[in-house]
Amino acid sequence: MKVGIITHYYKSTNYGGNLQAYALCRVIEGMGHTVEQISFDTSRDKGLVYSAKRLARKILKPSLKNRSNFAIRKKAFEQFNQGLIPHSRVYSEKNIHKCVNDYDVFITGSDQVWHPFVACNGYLLEFVPSSKKKLSYSASIAHNELTEKQRERYKNALSDYSAISVRENEAVEILKPLASKKIEVVLDPTLLLTKNEWLEIADDVHINEDYIFCYFLGSDEKQRSVASEFARKNNLKIATLPHLLGQYRECDSSFGDYKLYDVTPQKLISIINNSKCVFTDSFHATVFSLICEKEHFVFQRSGHKSMSSRIYTLCSLFDTQEHFCDTEDKTTLSYIESLEKIDYSKEKEAFVKQKEASLAFLKSNLE
Repeated sequence: MKVGIITHYYKSTNYGGNLQAYALCRVIEGMGHTVEQISFDTSRDKGLVYSAKRLARKILKPSLKNRSNFAIRKKAFEQFNQGLIPHSRVYSEKNIHKCVNDYDVFITGSDQVWHPFVACNGYLLEFVPSSKKKLSYSASIAHNELTEKQRERYKNALSDYSAISVRENEAVEILKPLASKKIEVVLDPTLLLTKNEWLEIADDVHINEDYIFCYFLGSDEKQRSVASEFARKNNLKIATLPHLLGQYRECDSSFGDYKLYDVTPQKLISIINNSKCVFTDSFHATVFSLICEKEHFVFQRSGHKSMSSRIYTLCSLFDTQEHFCDTEDKTTLSYIESLEKIDYSKEKEAFVKQKEASLAFLKSNLE
């Protein structure tokens, strides 16, 4: 069976987006199917005003000062995106329907394919006729509510899905009234692969000192300050990926001892795996901290409170809720030092059960 997946893959410069795209392909290939990411270029379509890529280019335009470093990082992404992930030729919103006969099954997800700002004919699989099998895997809305117009569109789009799964518990409550089928919560694809499977593709990054890894998508200076305090007190260096999202940020200019740009997604895995501890506001950095069994602290990203649902869902599977520093009083060194270290020797029953259910969801719907 040939499976086509549509997600934020094409020309993605997002570490989590690339890694989840790779993971879902690898898992489905392991089930005996042929699979590829459908290269879906939303930037070609003038009508998609709120496409993720266009929005990023408009708001997060790189400064001249950092353009060369951003080019290095972009090239690192391309090596992974085009080299390790099976993919189709490039389609746009206007001609995405031309790939219908190339696949037996269509999957939308994972990642924020159903965020109201980017949900479209492609990501909602509206271009796929009802005669074809289509499903969502770990699709994310990353939004607290939908307008009446959005609710109507989602309801129509989901009416002929064979199966529906999402990434957050909150998304179930939002979509339940709009779908005739049961909506399941499944794991992000990155969690379906084992640590050893990830280390198979990891590329070493040589940092010759003990370090904490800081991966901050937001610009909160207090979070960086707490990480710096922790590093100083424990005689550790700070490795960081400055100016993420292609935007120069003053808070990153003097932060960190190792400022890394030439980092492929494979190298990110290695950086996390070899760190002493991880400080982050990122879902996927949290995922790989858990996979690599690292002590870590997750902070609330400024201006993205609606995205906390997926962090809560993730932490509950590993019983690490206390390590989500989502309030002002938890964003302190004293709070972090008060926490018990994560006991990775304990079997995470909730995670194991969810992983089995997630794999069963894919297997049953691809038979």
